[in-house]
Amino acid sequence: MQIAYHVTFTRQRPALFCSLEMTRNEIGYRVLARRTGANTKALRAGRHPGQMGPALQALATSGFHIIDPGGPTLTSVQATIRRAVAKHRAEVAIVDHIGKIQADRRESRYLEVGDVSHGLKAIAKQLNIPVLVLVQLNRAVEKRNSPRPQLSDLRDSGRIPSLSMIDETPTPRKLL
Repeated sequence: MQIAYHVTFTRQRPALFCSLEMTRNEIGYRVLARRTGANTKALRAGRHPGQMGPALQALATSGFHIIDPGGPTLTSVQATIRRAVAKHRAEVAIVDHIGKIQADRRESRYLEVGDVSHGLKAIAKQLNIPVLVLVQLNRAVEKRNSPRPQLSDLRDSGRIPSLSMIDETPTPRKLL
């Protein structure tokens, strides 16, 4: 969410945040909290009404677009990204997170996650925008001597392309 916030409010570029874990309202409160400096609990309780008006106006007129599809499939997420680019001119899409997206393949989760990662890479190439996809880490990384995450630490990551495989993607416009 912080990356989408930065792209939208600092760089003045439209961004799509596709939350597959949190609701649109929860994300909205987090954005408003960041905008006002208040905590989300105080905002929900209505303790900062003077700050809410300008923050809500800034959010409404910004290019920060939040979606929270229920039961997301690869096809529905791709369609959502396409619509956001066409309708709102979104220049970046952030998907939270890959583990919640279902693909058509049901043989194994390993293959399904691979299909999802390839499908999201395909939409990024087709629309020529960066699609940032969050991935859950395995907890085993915390038990190692070096806590720096590796590709193998990503949950069900066997078929997620490594950084060397991503190099053939065209370079999108600079956002950050």
